[in-house]
Amino acid sequence: MELRSTDALSFHRNGNVRHTRQTVTRLKSPLCNSGSERFKMADALRDDDLLVGPRHRMRGGHGGNERVRRPARNGPRRFGMQRLQRLQDKDSAEVLLELVNKENGLETTLNDATMGNDMIKLMLRSLASACECESSPSQLISLLDRLCNSRFLNEIVLRFLTVMVTDFATKRARDLQQSIRDIVTILIVLSTKMPTSAAVLGLNSILKFTVERLQETSTIIDDEIVQGVKEIDELGLQNTRKHRRVTRENNDDDNRHPPDDFRGIPVFPRLEDIHINEGVFLRSNKVKGGYMDLEHYLDVQFRLLREDFIYPLRQGITEYLAAAEDDKAKKKRITELRIYNDVNILCPVCTHNGLNYRLRFSLERLGRVKWQKTRRLIFGSLICLSSDNFRTLYFATVANRDAKALEQGLVDVTFEQDQEQISAISPDVKFIMAETTAYFEAYRHVLSGLKNMRENDLPFQKYIVNCENRVDLPSYLRNGNGSTFDLRPLVDDTVVIRGDSRLETIGETTENETVYKFNKESEPAAKVNIQDVTSWPSSDLLHLDESQWQAMYTALTQEFSITQGPPGTGKTYIGLKIVKALLYNHKLWNRTMGNEDDHRPMLIVCYTNHALDQFLEGIIGFFKGDVIRVGGRSASEALKDYNLKSYRMKFRSEKEIPQAIHRAKMSARNEMKNNEEEINNISQRIQSAKMEILHEDVLKPFMDESYNDLVSQFEVMRRSFHEVHGRHKRRSAIVEWLDLGNFLTLDQNQAVANPNAPNIQNQAPAPGAQLVDVVDEIAAIEAQRQGDNDDDDSDDAASDSDDEDILTDDIVPIHKLKLTANDIALNVSEIDHKFESNPFGWQITKKQRKTMKRHIRRELGADDCMTEDQAALVMYVWDLLPDDRWRLYRYWIRCYCERLREEIRGKERDFQEAAERYTEVLFQEDREILRLATVIGMTTTCAARYQAVLQEISPRIIVVEEAAEVLEAHVITTLSRACQHLILIGDHQQLKPNPTVYKLARDYNLEVSLFERMINNDLKLETLRWQHRMRPEIADIMRNIYPDLRDNQKVEQYEHIKGISSDVYFINHSYYETNDEDSMSHCNEFEAEYIVALCRYLLLQGYDPEQITILTMYSGQLFAIKTSMPKVLFEGVKLTSVDNYQGEENDIILLSLVRSNEAGSAGFVKVDNRICVALSRARKGLYVVGNFDLLEDQSELWRTIVCELRRKNRIGGELRLHCQNHPNDAGIAVHDTKDFQKAPEGGCMKPCGIRLPCGHACAKVCHILDQEHTNYKCTKPCSKILCQQGHRCQKRCHEKCGKCMLPTKKIIPRCGHTQNVPCGIEPQMFLCESACTTYLACGHRCRELCGKPHTGFCQTIVKKKWICGHQSEVKCCDKKTALCGQKCTSVLKCGDLCTGTCGECLRGKVHVPCSSICHRILVCGHECMDRCANNACPPCQRACQNRCTHSKCQKQCGETCVPCNEPCVWRCNHYKCSKNCSEICDRPRCNAPCPKRLECGHSCCGVCGEPCPRKCRVCNIRELTEIFFGTEDEPDARFVELEDCGHVFECTGLDHYMDNDNEGNIQMKLCPRCKTPIRRNLRYGNIVKRVLLNIEKVKSKLLGDPKDIDLLFLKVQKRIKNSLSAADSRWMMKTFSYQNKQIKSERLLMTMNNTVFFLNQIRKLREHSSQLERPSFTEQLCSVVDDLGQLESCVKRERKYMADQEIEEIEDELLRIAYTIKFFRHQEVIMDKGVELNAELEQSVRYVSKVFKSGLKLDDRNQSIVKECIARLKEVAPYSPLGISEDERMDILKAMGLEKGHWFACKNGHIYAIGECGGATTEGVCPECKETIGGGSHTLRSDNRLAPEMDGAEAAAWPSALIR
Repeated sequence: MELRSTDALSFHRNGNVRHTRQTVTRLKSPLCNSGSERFKMADALRDDDLLVGPRHRMRGGHGGNERVRRPARNGPRRFGMQRLQRLQDKDSAEVLLELVNKENGLETTLNDATMGNDMIKLMLRSLASACECESSPSQLISLLDRLCNSRFLNEIVLRFLTVMVTDFATKRARDLQQSIRDIVTILIVLSTKMPTSAAVLGLNSILKFTVERLQETSTIIDDEIVQGVKEIDELGLQNTRKHRRVTRENNDDDNRHPPDDFRGIPVFPRLEDIHINEGVFLRSNKVKGGYMDLEHYLDVQFRLLREDFIYPLRQGITEYLAAAEDDKAKKKRITELRIYNDVNILCPVCTHNGLNYRLRFSLERLGRVKWQKTRRLIFGSLICLSSDNFRTLYFATVANRDAKALEQGLVDVTFEQDQEQISAISPDVKFIMAETTAYFEAYRHVLSGLKNMRENDLPFQKYIVNCENRVDLPSYLRNGNGSTFDLRPLVDDTVVIRGDSRLETIGETTENETVYKFNKESEPAAKVNIQDVTSWPSSDLLHLDESQWQAMYTALTQEFSITQGPPGTGKTYIGLKIVKALLYNHKLWNRTMGNEDDHRPMLIVCYTNHALDQFLEGIIGFFKGDVIRVGGRSASEALKDYNLKSYRMKFRSEKEIPQAIHRAKMSARNEMKNNEEEINNISQRIQSAKMEILHEDVLKPFMDESYNDLVSQFEVMRRSFHEVHGRHKRRSAIVEWLDLGNFLTLDQNQAVANPNAPNIQNQAPAPGAQLVDVVDEIAAIEAQRQGDNDDDDSDDAASDSDDEDILTDDIVPIHKLKLTANDIALNVSEIDHKFESNPFGWQITKKQRKTMKRHIRRELGADDCMTEDQAALVMYVWDLLPDDRWRLYRYWIRCYCERLREEIRGKERDFQEAAERYTEVLFQEDREILRLATVIGMTTTCAARYQAVLQEISPRIIVVEEAAEVLEAHVITTLSRACQHLILIGDHQQLKPNPTVYKLARDYNLEVSLFERMINNDLKLETLRWQHRMRPEIADIMRNIYPDLRDNQKVEQYEHIKGISSDVYFINHSYYETNDEDSMSHCNEFEAEYIVALCRYLLLQGYDPEQITILTMYSGQLFAIKTSMPKVLFEGVKLTSVDNYQGEENDIILLSLVRSNEAGSAGFVKVDNRICVALSRARKGLYVVGNFDLLEDQSELWRTIVCELRRKNRIGGELRLHCQNHPNDAGIAVHDTKDFQKAPEGGCMKPCGIRLPCGHACAKVCHILDQEHTNYKCTKPCSKILCQQGHRCQKRCHEKCGKCMLPTKKIIPRCGHTQNVPCGIEPQMFLCESACTTYLACGHRCRELCGKPHTGFCQTIVKKKWICGHQSEVKCCDKKTALCGQKCTSVLKCGDLCTGTCGECLRGKVHVPCSSICHRILVCGHECMDRCANNACPPCQRACQNRCTHSKCQKQCGETCVPCNEPCVWRCNHYKCSKNCSEICDRPRCNAPCPKRLECGHSCCGVCGEPCPRKCRVCNIRELTEIFFGTEDEPDARFVELEDCGHVFECTGLDHYMDNDNEGNIQMKLCPRCKTPIRRNLRYGNIVKRVLLNIEKVKSKLLGDPKDIDLLFLKVQKRIKNSLSAADSRWMMKTFSYQNKQIKSERLLMTMNNTVFFLNQIRKLREHSSQLERPSFTEQLCSVVDDLGQLESCVKRERKYMADQEIEEIEDELLRIAYTIKFFRHQEVIMDKGVELNAELEQSVRYVSKVFKSGLKLDDRNQSIVKECIARLKEVAPYSPLGISEDERMDILKAMGLEKGHWFACKNGHIYAIGECGGATTEGVCPECKETIGGGSHTLRSDNRLAPEMDGAEAAAWPSALIR
């Protein structure tokens, strides 16, 4: 069992992922090879217990011959001596992965008490090597956890040390010394990672005792070991002091002692960090002077940096809580925090980086937020959730920002709490969410690096900490390897340096050095003594100016150099020169102290992705070697092949990743894949449940009886919709029930066509779609934050040729989530989309749609839902009030989501643990690649993330570009202790670091970078002085900041800006700004309009859009400008903020300063650094718009600049334009945007006047573009005549004329109306658009146009009242046929609620069949999916799954199978079955071993006569010996494979399992692992056959006797032909044809027989009802006819079985109708004959008449009364078709003496007789009605019938007397 240390895991979560490596490195064994040596060991020998067939190809090519592993040992696997010896040659990461691999049996080895001394030493060496791995913290924690819980440290090593003291041998001193070093290394790491472990305390005591004794008796204890033991003691003391807190006053003494050890403070916030009772202990970053020691320095940096992201959270929560308690405080805006209400944790989301969670938040108070441009919820922002007013906290970071998802209130986050704790939170829990914009991911890694840094870990400590200013040579120049540089590549720029290309040759360096051909001018630079300044070439020879030359000299000769580069002076240029010199002379810095080759990469670090791309592009321009760009946010095409991901794919495709890393990666990926699909599937369903309206079919399992109520009432509404519109789409009852049905009214194309109506599709496109692209602040921040995410492995699966695609990309983006129509009833997310993209075609306004969407979202997000008890009390869902309907719906949703979450309980934790392992292994994979590189480039955030990897690959030279913009802590955590040369390049007078908290920047100097601090402490600074960018007028402004700045000659040759009188001008104004409360930004509409107008004017001068950049200080202004810049006019113009334009330049810069207000606030526009950057981006033209009166009052620098501009006449309230076509004119003075209209085409207001080819003059005013009028289109009216009427063309000159379309009054021939018809169209072809005046037969007016056909079905709504008393509105055309739509509330006999309506159920007399699914388990094991039948299920309709070795049953599952009569094939060398395949076998199981050999060459592990298992005992030993039954690891174990599923089991265990009885149940035996039914295995064939025989017996009993079924089948066929009318017979034959395809069963045929019987009875009752002749009974006759019609529809309902309740109710209804006919027939006799009734009978007749007229079902009491009344009426007023009494009828029969079957009726029911044989041989005339009677050829006429009412005959006397 694997144990996990909670403490260790918590350390990992807090960021303590790196152990102290000082002693680890110092005590490193000489056996541990360097990286290059390890790569040369291509085919290290493998231990026998690892090798399984051909060896994998390693770096040296293919391995040797095949080797076969020896037979497996009994018992658990363990490490052998050879395996441990082989680990000594591997890298620490590979050793770690080998040890933690569960399949390698480390626990078994660690608990082996018989381990010998040699084995102990090897194990200690391997464990110590693994402890050196810093880039896999969770794997290391896992190893340490197993180590602490084993006997190795607690017993074996203790015994080893004890014996070492008592039995010391000098000849083994070296081995013992190494073992002690290894123990020290292990204990240092344990003390750091798991300080509370008992193993540390016990072993440390013994170790100290051993060291002390050996110091006395030997010389093996050196100073390094003693220092290591002291460090262990110190770590122990730190751990005991870790939680002590000392309260001290917060004074200004920055040298005071801290209250606690900063290493004991977790990186992530604690509750006490938010709710503090005293001030936070902080000390300022020392701008001047050194720190006391490294601990002091690290403590200051750690606490300041941690406070920088915690302070906004603390301050905001404090303000929020105060506002919640104080009404006055509520009005105060919370500045440090953004609050989100009603936040739910929706569902987990699987990604490559781990498990995220999707949150939903309320948008109620965020209606004005523009999610596309707001800084809310951007990637990496820290958020805090609380459900109890911030008494408990959950922390997370934003993992995925999708603006479209945010518009729906959705965001994905990564929680920092324990996974189980988060997954246990109910989706119904409502949180308050607080957001701070701090990018926590960068803080996390940097703070962890600071905590893990120990004494001597920080290089250049004497400069950084002690602030010494005398800088030494780089140590690689002081180690005796020489200091002579070859600088010829700096002279001859045509030479391209070629590196060793280790990445191309996968670690193998090329033997032949590249020969370079330099020009002659470069010879003086061939051998330069780098320390001797006199030996250096001149600056001109090196293509440098003087300041650049000096910067180059300092950078190459000082181990810590600082170069300042003012704008345009070539910071990047000089940086590339320095790198070029170092790369060409790489052998100088790639050697050890002993002058041996030791390859280490150079690290390039930049603050922004843009700067990094620019720098690396410069490197690859002169260096063709191993350059790797780390980070996935590169926009450079040139660097595409240099990206780390590209190298990953190459290494994988060539299988060059070490096997241990590859196996660990695949193991983690497979585990992630196993859980990902199910988690994401469930998550999508949960999200849809919370965001959309689910269909009732999805919620049915949780709705109980409410489902039937809901659906049945909706069916009535659905039919009504169908009848109105003639068609319908799939609709949902739940949408109507929630009063949302108005969204599903009509499709858009049903609207009446109107040619003059506005075309919605031609409206303006969506906002933003036609505007210019903006390099906005939000995109830049996200790109910077996400730039380090290079471990997204989504595209890499294809590169693993032997891997499956393990992980799909992130789940479908939120706004593109596609859900099936079966799941979603109403897609709320699509409500406010446009008509053309709307699947429902809503006919409501946009405002209504948005209002309804907000309403639905509010209802879905409400937390008020019914309880289980409340839901159970709901009797009828349609009676609930709207609020209660929503409460009930939310209860169903809650039940649904709880069920879904249960399905993935526990899988989330498994996925997250696998994802963490996967990420760490990717770091190991990256480390293997990066260590081969020559140059590595990454941003500061990426460097923070790769901090542990950088410590392991140990770059010797680090170049930091933009160093002045980077926080000091970011730089120092990038430095590894092996760094020997640090080069900082930047400019602290442009942009500084930007801390989150301004107070920390101002009061604690957190904004002072390491670059600036070193300058303040007099470290030598080289400043570049010659600028090559700005024209002199612009550079003059910069000289207020850089007085020594000089101009290069080329900038004096720039052309003047066309169309403007000044190349540099500052436009002064006093228009006030506006504020954006959400983004806390500002905008100035005047400046936005002015800048856009000026940009347009410059484009009209002929400038390319790419030559112009618009800059602004604020993101709010950025979007204000964007809204005025349509892409069609401004595409190509770059629009961005000043901060995002650092390091870039353009010909023309238009700058908007924004700030102009009554308060006189200038914000950060007055900050010198930003002024410097903003005013130094232009090459040729600079135009700045701002309120300079305000700025010069707020800033000394602005005051100086403005004064100089006034002196040079370059500032004012108007910009002077001049026309290029009329240069001598006075020009135009532009004060505001309107003045630009005086030059609408870029020239002036004079007309152009050029004559065009069409003869017209150019109508444009003076224009600069298109002087030749090539693209000009004449817009003057066309003068051509089009028709005989003399009409002129109405179009413009440049358009095609076409037909004359001038409206002319014409008479429409078909109707005579006069219409306006286009002149060119004939009147007979025109559709008259007058209203139709015709009235329909119903009296309502036709609604169509005159030219269209009349309305076919009147759609006017009228009221109808049914006999049941219900009334409703129906369409006029449906008034006669519409059924009552009131919901039926009856409970059926099956217990389900009737889903029909009052009309469908014949007012409760014959209910619709139950629609519930049966769900009973059939004998075959399948679930019955038919409708509820209350008594018996139909046979299973699925395909039969029974099969044998010969064939497969082709029948349906519910049918009996045909037995296989082929000979049984179960035979072996020992036994043979003599029976047929379907019979019970007459042979025993054979247990002899199988003699066959597998394809791999090994013996089969199966048994004789059975199919050979596909698993090999040798090749698949781990899988075969996995314990299941307990006998798998026996040496003589044999295995059987189940053919149905492929699983392999040990033979005796599976025999025992199969032989166990099923406890009397008739069911198939299932696979013990996957529960697949076992059907095809010969070894257990008898068991399978017995079960199948029992199942066949049950099937036969259910289906009935086949003979009886055949007889019944023929009988039903005959009755259909003989007993039904022609129409009914055709319908029945069609139904019978369909049913005949089903399985024939007795119950199915009985259902058909009953149907025939009922239809026949209905036909007879119709015949009887037709004899009601008196007009006074017309109403009763119509009622009977309607009842019979409705009853016939009930009988003809589609069904398989007819339930008992249906049969009873149809019979009762037939009886009621029969009684009704009889009753009114007797009434006719009474009225015809004037029979007088006594008072009692009269009263009974009135009551019965009332009962029949009500149309209700006869209950037992009324049925008895009716029956008695009819019996008494039969006595006093008998009737017959002849109008005679019963006695008279009997007398006639006696008198005629005819047998039954001789009496017939005419068309109108009058009786007559046919004598003799009874067959009609002639025709006659009925004496009563004169209709034809009789027939011919012994066949009756088709309109005559048999009269059984006369003699009770069932058939005619002559067999063929009736027509067929």
